[in-house]
Amino acid sequence: MGWRDALRPIRNCIRDNLPILSRDADDEVEKRRRQRRIDGLKGFAYFDTFEELEQWLPDDVDPIGRANTPLISRPTDTPEADNSKHLANVILIHDYAGNYHNYESVQDIGVDSESYSCEYMQFVDTFVYFSHKLVCVPPPAWTNSLHRNGVKVLGTFLIEPQTPHIERMLRKEIFREPRNQYWSYPIAQKLAQMASSYGFDGWLINIEKTFPWREWNPQSMRGFLEQLKFELGKEGLVVWYDSLTFYNQVHYQNCLDEANVHFATAASSILTNYKWNPTLLNYSARLAKNHNMSLSRVVAGIDVWAQNINSGGRRRVTWPRHDGGGTNTGQGVAQISTTGLSAGIFAPAWPFEHCPEFAQEVLRSMWDGITLPPDLRCGCGPAKPHHRSFSPEYAITKHAKEFRAGSDSFFYTNFERAFSTHDHVFNEYYDDRGLHAQLGAQSILPHFSQPSSVGGHSVYGEVRCNPSRLTILAGDASDENTKSCSSRADSNMTQLCLFKLGVLDRPNLRVSVRFCKEQTADDMQMELTFRWNDDLVQQMAIPREACANYTTCLPARQHINKGFSPAKLVEVQLCVTGHAPFADKNAALVEFYEILIKDGTPPEEECAIENLRVERRGAGELQHHRLIWECPACQDDRREFSDIVLEPCCRALPFSKTTGPFSHFLIEVDGTAIGRAHAMEYVLQDCIAARLVNEETLMFKVTGVGFDGRTISSHARQVEGFGATDYGWQLVQGLGTSDSTLTLQSDAGRRLGKLDVTEE
Repeated sequence: MGWRDALRPIRNCIRDNLPILSRDADDEVEKRRRQRRIDGLKGFAYFDTFEELEQWLPDDVDPIGRANTPLISRPTDTPEADNSKHLANVILIHDYAGNYHNYESVQDIGVDSESYSCEYMQFVDTFVYFSHKLVCVPPPAWTNSLHRNGVKVLGTFLIEPQTPHIERMLRKEIFREPRNQYWSYPIAQKLAQMASSYGFDGWLINIEKTFPWREWNPQSMRGFLEQLKFELGKEGLVVWYDSLTFYNQVHYQNCLDEANVHFATAASSILTNYKWNPTLLNYSARLAKNHNMSLSRVVAGIDVWAQNINSGGRRRVTWPRHDGGGTNTGQGVAQISTTGLSAGIFAPAWPFEHCPEFAQEVLRSMWDGITLPPDLRCGCGPAKPHHRSFSPEYAITKHAKEFRAGSDSFFYTNFERAFSTHDHVFNEYYDDRGLHAQLGAQSILPHFSQPSSVGGHSVYGEVRCNPSRLTILAGDASDENTKSCSSRADSNMTQLCLFKLGVLDRPNLRVSVRFCKEQTADDMQMELTFRWNDDLVQQMAIPREACANYTTCLPARQHINKGFSPAKLVEVQLCVTGHAPFADKNAALVEFYEILIKDGTPPEEECAIENLRVERRGAGELQHHRLIWECPACQDDRREFSDIVLEPCCRALPFSKTTGPFSHFLIEVDGTAIGRAHAMEYVLQDCIAARLVNEETLMFKVTGVGFDGRTISSHARQVEGFGATDYGWQLVQGLGTSDSTLTLQSDAGRRLGKLDVTEE
């Protein structure tokens, strides 16, 4: 132990016991609390102090702050099952300029430009949301999007050098039963309850400060981690960060070793620091085997920021030592993949911070190996480290494990991205901006890599918006930026893989496709092909000119011959046959709006939306108006909801704890779509609330959409404006009855008037 380690607890003790005004003025504390309340209306939840954490209760969770999408269980095998040992699981640690940005709001919101949205989810195993808070809860928009794509989501519990009273983390209580007694850690219990209440999957535990020596007991830390893991349940995940050691020192080991293995095994997973080398990777792998840890639960960190050349300060280091991170992040992933460990990519949104003008191009360079723009500008100056270190062979997607899309029982996509344009008439709902963020709506998106030439043209795909769709184009095969992925079967055929799946066969398996096709030459034909795991291929021809919804039933396969393995639909491709002249360099061939593969059995039950109403919430600057509705079948206390039920024999589609069969709800006012909700409440925009205050009569409509894209239920009511008043109001009669008149009463007891309610 060095002298710094010996003196650090004394320094921490002095700092923690200084009067609070010397560290954090009262007005600053109140400012943070105010901001936290404002952020709550965006669906954000975080806690800065142990006091806030200890006071939290599950009943405090705002319905709009809870993710409703259960984690979709991915198919069990990977597309490259035979070679998966040479590919690394990828975990993203998302630290983006402090996080909790407006574009991450639970409701659609106007933005000036696109931000990071993780469009490579099929290559991601786990996503950690990181911010410099004591307790960092992932925004529900992220959890909904990631869960839809089968990605596990973790929050962060972070103790930094300036965090006071950290001994409260390990305080425990004794519980006595008639034949037993046991210790319990209240903070561990709170964290587990938070994961359940907010709808995410576990925690990264990052402790960057030593404990007071009189409070330190490594067995207590192990007990804390074991309890947290147990209370999260079988599918919960706890990851220990390589900072605090068994000896109560903050000392980064950059590997799994004797100083951290006790905590790693208690948590069942560890994220190492970023300064490892191949020798340390191999040592980690050997020690993991000795302690019966899965190699994939040892996550070797990669610092994306390490490639930057800064004007001052110490340069960050990651593998390879002199040019790792940044556009060369894939080389670190490639090295990790040789050992069977997982790769933890820290700050995957780096392009949007470091070179925002070229963020999308740099992101594609990192993940797909696309050549960087020659005029790339960033803060590194003329040295151009990102160009110097770039190598297409180290694209992340070439060394990361790819997961199949959807689940064993269904697949659905409507090609929605996290950002979309809209017609200018909708600008008033998006702060007069022409672009809006819809992060929680991001669907399963295809992945296209670089093109190959077929007859001078290549078929490729682009995901477009307004409306959301996948556009298939024929472009110049020499243009690598066409984002295509075509392969030549013969001189007249081009095949484009849209999705890699793992849907189990069943007697009534159906494929539904909504598409629109432009007229093409007589000698050009297109068809969707469905490949099974025994290489049998079935075709669905696309008419020469049509806009249609098309459904076909795939013949039951039961099992394949090889060892009686279950038959699985493993790939959806677009096959283009024949040559045709193209007047445009990038000619659109067909556009797909939705693809659904599921059991054709009718739904087990329908859930009706009822009791649609408007309520005022909050006071002062937090005052707002909410549209609220109910679904009695989804809120029946006699039913036991699980996070998800996907067993083929029981239920093919996900089922939410909070919204039942509903994936989301579309909100309309007077026939105009104004947004979507992932809870049974929606915060009305100020312009809508102002119309009610101005005594306008508005028709509200809520449409509930299932996880397969079908409309399950809709409900509309007309609400008469209530006028401006200095008093607050609440609904006092008519709710939950057949009475079509709702009476408003002010907080002071004054009757304000009536709302005439008529059902559509």
